[in-house]
Amino acid sequence: MVGADAAKALKQLQTKNVPFDNQLAFAIMHESLDYWDGPLAPGMEYEDNRVDPNGPTYFATMTYDPVASASLGQVYKARQHDGREVAVKVQRPDALAVLAKDAQCFRTIFKGKEIVEKINGIISKLSISSKNDSLDDTTFTEAEVRDGDQTVASVINRVAFDIKRELDYRIEAENSVKFRDSLSFLGFVTTPTIIQATDRVLITEWIPGRHLEDLSKEEGLAMTRMAVEACTASIVLTGFVHADPHEGNLMLHDDGRVVFLDFGLMSNVDVAVMEGFARGIQGLLSEQWSALTEAFVDIGFVNNPIMHRNGLNEKWRSDPKFGLPELTDELAVAMQSTEGGVSRFGALATVLNKEISPRWLVFTPPYVLLLIRTFLTLEGIAATVDPDFNIYEMSMPWAVRRSLSPSTTKGIDVFRATLLTEDNKIQWQRLIDMTNINSKNDIELSQVNLSNEKQSTSSIDRNEAMKNALNSLLGTTDGKALRQALNDLDSADLLMKLASNDGRVILDKIVMLLVMRLRNRKSKKEEICDNRPFSPEFTRNKLQTSRRRDRALRFLVKTHVVRCLLKWRGLKATMVFLKTFFKVFLRACITKDPSKKRVKVV
Repeated sequence: MVGADAAKALKQLQTKNVPFDNQLAFAIMHESLDYWDGPLAPGMEYEDNRVDPNGPTYFATMTYDPVASASLGQVYKARQHDGREVAVKVQRPDALAVLAKDAQCFRTIFKGKEIVEKINGIISKLSISSKNDSLDDTTFTEAEVRDGDQTVASVINRVAFDIKRELDYRIEAENSVKFRDSLSFLGFVTTPTIIQATDRVLITEWIPGRHLEDLSKEEGLAMTRMAVEACTASIVLTGFVHADPHEGNLMLHDDGRVVFLDFGLMSNVDVAVMEGFARGIQGLLSEQWSALTEAFVDIGFVNNPIMHRNGLNEKWRSDPKFGLPELTDELAVAMQSTEGGVSRFGALATVLNKEISPRWLVFTPPYVLLLIRTFLTLEGIAATVDPDFNIYEMSMPWAVRRSLSPSTTKGIDVFRATLLTEDNKIQWQRLIDMTNINSKNDIELSQVNLSNEKQSTSSIDRNEAMKNALNSLLGTTDGKALRQALNDLDSADLLMKLASNDGRVILDKIVMLLVMRLRNRKSKKEEICDNRPFSPEFTRNKLQTSRRRDRALRFLVKTHVVRCLLKWRGLKATMVFLKTFFKVFLRACITKDPSKKRVKVV
């Protein structure tokens, strides 16, 4: 938006901003920590009658100059008397005043713009009335369409409110713990341990790690992928999102985990919005543009009712000739003709701002604004380490998990309708379509490589992410809707369809994966594994959820076996399926590489 030169200059605000005077920082520390018995550390004399220059120091040592300086504060490195190294974050003394001034300037400018728009609207209506023309009640100015939550003023207020909260380090300390706990199920996310927090001083453990600029390309990719996974899981699963994940706020811990810093700017996401984001990511990757457009409406990107105009000088109109199908078609053309349309979040932002918004009423709600910022920031980091990085692919595992674990009434209804018909039969054509879409990823999803060609690190990480996201779903409370749908599934109908000619495509894939796994074990080849570290807590939780998943699977299998064996329809379907399955299996076993040749059954 601002150009490369300005972006490079603004980047200094993250960790290399001009620091404020050390004596001011010492004064804030003394005041906030309420410590007057002695200096902060040896050599840190502060001229104040309340400080005893010969008294005990608060820290054993502390750097005289800050080791990092950002837009709202600066950090000193210190060591406590027990030997523990800590980071001491001190807020800029004029931070609140600058925020208040900037916010008021923005309010004044856009309030004036709003008044001008209202006056122009009144003049326009008076002009029509003076000509004895009838007023058109079907057209609207943008100011008439927007409610109080959909104006530029609402965005300014939301951002100012969130940054004001960022200035209270006690809130930041609470957010740090909450964020780490919310993502404990990932196992590779951590935050600094909080030692002490006041409104303007925050003391945390010193993290043994490095920022992106000090990492190798491989390390940078690993950190970026973990950060994308963590933020996506936050957006679509936990609803508690780090809204400022720039390079200065991300580190790679010496033990391999990704470290998030600075939790002043956070965003809370409603469940309905989480499900909308998940549907949007899946729709975009599969190029199902209708699903993406519907997600935009659900999230609040697209006005409801849908408004259209033919040119910038026209007013907005709700027209049945320009509804969801027409918007979908225009969005599809724009996305497919824009470079990076299905891989770059920035490309999506460009399409919405430059291609869609001139003719369709599009708005970014304040609660979504920070989420967009999160994705764009992560994408910018990813581009520096891998130009081909696809942020949607790394986000897909957790978007799929959210779609398979809906909690809202609409989400559950959509999920169930996607999987089953009203009489509990599988949505067969959708399953066929999905299989064809994912056919190019068969080998990656198998988690093995029999052709001795090394899989890309990106594929490995993506596959491991998908496995971790879905592997334990049946064993958690989030998997309730999935378990219920699988329990209600008409298994006899599914077996007959898998044994049919149409079902051979899916059955081939199932058998292929099974045979490849068996061959891999027999040859004792080294399996691809996830090199990311996992906390002991994650390992314990994974074991527990795996046990619950196994119990759920045993129950589901037993239920469907009993159903099939107790009824002639089910028994017949089982016999037909087993006959077909063993034919496909035997043919696959004698095929040298079943992944490169479709198995044909006579």
